[in-house]
Amino acid sequence: MIQIRLSHPFPHPQPSLFPPPQQQSKIKRSRQLLFPPKQDEPQDPPQPVAAKSLMLKPPKDLFTVYSILGIIKCEKIRQYTFFNICGIICNECKRQEKRRNQMKRIDFERIFDNIRRDQTMVHCITNYVTINDVANMILAIGASPIMADDWMEVREITAMCDSLVINMGTLKQNTVRSMLLAGKEANQRGHLVVFDPVGVGASRFRKETAAKLLKQIHFNVIRGNISEIKTLYEGSDDGYGVDAKKDDAVTEDNLEYVIQMAKNMAKKTKAVIVITGKTDLVTDGQQIYLIDNGVLDMSRITGTGCMLDGVIAGFIGANPDQILEAVTTAVSAMGICGEYAKEKAEGTGTLKVHLMDAMSNMNAEWMERSSQIESKC
Repeated sequence: MIQIRLSHPFPHPQPSLFPPPQQQSKIKRSRQLLFPPKQDEPQDPPQPVAAKSLMLKPPKDLFTVYSILGIIKCEKIRQYTFFNICGIICNECKRQEKRRNQMKRIDFERIFDNIRRDQTMVHCITNYVTINDVANMILAIGASPIMADDWMEVREITAMCDSLVINMGTLKQNTVRSMLLAGKEANQRGHLVVFDPVGVGASRFRKETAAKLLKQIHFNVIRGNISEIKTLYEGSDDGYGVDAKKDDAVTEDNLEYVIQMAKNMAKKTKAVIVITGKTDLVTDGQQIYLIDNGVLDMSRITGTGCMLDGVIAGFIGANPDQILEAVTTAVSAMGICGEYAKEKAEGTGTLKVHLMDAMSNMNAEWMERSSQIESKC
């Protein structure tokens, strides 16, 4: 816990504690943000909640606290503000401790050990734009990929694998037949199936195919961006490509709606729903995980979502008894790899190379150190 020690409970800041002259303009702007000018200034000091509402983020150091107190002239307001700053810091510490405790519920070591010990076999019916990258990413986690999509052999291939990926990226009529045959075979054998409804809102063919697949195959995991999942949930006819629409971006204002939508869809389909974006969401209809790993640059290379499909399939194939936790680990691991790749890469070409390098070296210790996972009920 952060402790703030002052010589007096509510002292006037000493001159030495004020920022140097060159920072006066910054303090002036801060004061304007904290205390916008009012026509009629109230005589009585505001309630503590008013001061709390001014703090959008907890201060990071003692200098910031003194700076905030130093620009407040009224002694009573300074007292209220000091109390609330301390309260906000305490609440932030509690929130971070709660997040760490929640993360401990996921046994990262067991999940990774299962993958690399069993060498899970993953059958992928995916798009030809990213098929090579998907195969390499599956190899990077220690699993084994099989990329077969002809209807004459998919049932035999699926029968020998632990999990199946169905990706609608480059959809064709003959691959739809293969998807149905492989999906039904996987269901009959109790194998786990991952579905990625890529660009489901782009055409009638894609929407009809997605509806047919959802009707005839039970999927264990459905992964997509917010626009794709929203289209499946609402049956929207709005056309768009493979990327999420800007209007569908997840914000603080619509986060509760998105969570409820994902939970409802998870209960309806009896699948773990994964919505990827700036903040990733994973839910089985009851438990919810919000994941803040990843970087925006991952959207600048083709196939990160398809690669994640393969990673998820590998993780759940090796951990069928803890699907939700395995999916959450896979999503967070992919984001962590993106963060590492961003630091090392010189452009989008090397970004993909470093992304795979990171995944091949990913382990439980790295997950414990870098995962940003928040659990909700």
